[in-house]
Amino acid sequence: MITTIERNNLDTIKTAVLEALIPVGEELGLSFEFGRGNFTENNFVVKLEIATLNEDGTTNDRAADDFTNNAFRYGLQTTDLGRSFAMRDGRYTITGAKPKNRKYPIIAEDVAFGTAYKFSAMAVKNALASEPNSLRGG
Repeated sequence: MITTIERNNLDTIKTAVLEALIPVGEELGLSFEFGRGNFTENNFVVKLEIATLNEDGTTNDRAADDFTNNAFRYGLQTTDLGRSFAMRDGRYTITGAKPKNRKYPIIAEDVAFGTAYKFSAMAVKNALASEPNSLRGG
């Protein structure tokens, strides 16, 4: 039993809560993910994102919705969500956007490591255009 909430037991709490939500998610076709939070020794307040799932099991999260709703602003197409591109030393897949981030609004995940990175819209647009068999042209 946890009697005091501390930084070193937050992961234990979050894991237990997410495991308890698994049956609910399976029954309703939803996914659950914790966001930022804060805590004192007696309470823990955290953001919980609840999202629907696509037919392939991927999550319809806010970043993906933001990309779909704002792709035209970046000179991209809604169908670019999920496309991969090469940049620097790696390969990345577009997973969403953060419209409030004007300099680096595009979010893409490193294919090899699963780490999320922010990119400028122009850099992503150019990288997609230079992909072999690109349907977009230059």
